Amino acid sequence: KPDRSMRKKQKNKEIADRQIAVAKRRYSGEKRRNKEARRVMWGQRSQKRRAEGKD
Repeated sequence: KPDRSMRKKQKNKEIADRQIAVAKRRYSGEKRRNKEARRVMWGQRSQKRRAEGKD
């Protein structure tokens, strides 16, 4: 039956879309975390330089 395969295709598409959405959300979260970590690192670095009296 053609409608059966269409339904299956549609279902697969929905599953794929859901997985893509999850991956995107995870990736954007990763980027945000990396940015935070980098800012923290830079903050520590400038504090160290200030302590050594460089600037």
